[in-house]
Amino acid sequence: MRHSRRIESIDRPARQRAASLVRRFAAGNLTNEELDDRYPESGDRAVRAVKRRIWFYSDDLREHRLTGPDRPTPEQLATLEQCALFLESERPYEWPRHPAGGHLPVPMLLFPPAWPLLLWVHVRFQRAGERACWPFIRREDLEAARGAGATSPGPDGPGRDEGVEQFAARPLARS
Repeated sequence: MRHSRRIESIDRPARQRAASLVRRFAAGNLTNEELDDRYPESGDRAVRAVKRRIWFYSDDLREHRLTGPDRPTPEQLATLEQCALFLESERPYEWPRHPAGGHLPVPMLLFPPAWPLLLWVHVRFQRAGERACWPFIRREDLEAARGAGATSPGPDGPGRDEGVEQFAARPLARS
């Protein structure tokens, strides 16, 4: 796996605020509109990348919480946990730039001349690190963050009816 070692600045206050908001959103204590309104603007690539990723948990057409039918699956909850852990860490965001945070952007698929460039960017992103660990690029970094004070729901995340509230209520890890 190849990835750049370009170090960018870490915006600690924005990361702490974003991590707290991600935890509250995951627990259903914050609506998608409240999350969007309160999420910090920052030059920190991690803060921006997490915002792009959690957009996939929102519905632009209605205000909702991640409860009831909108409750996250264990896999989605694990991703939200990893986002919060990464934002609580001092790790630089090492993934290459991607227009849709690692997903194929559907609107660009409607423009065939962009397909070669889109495919190149997407493959480059997919090969940069361990996708299951995103936004961490390496599994060792994820495991180190899990052991640094924040408890983890485990590899499969908590069940659908347990653990979400405890996940969101955890205090921010101090690095």
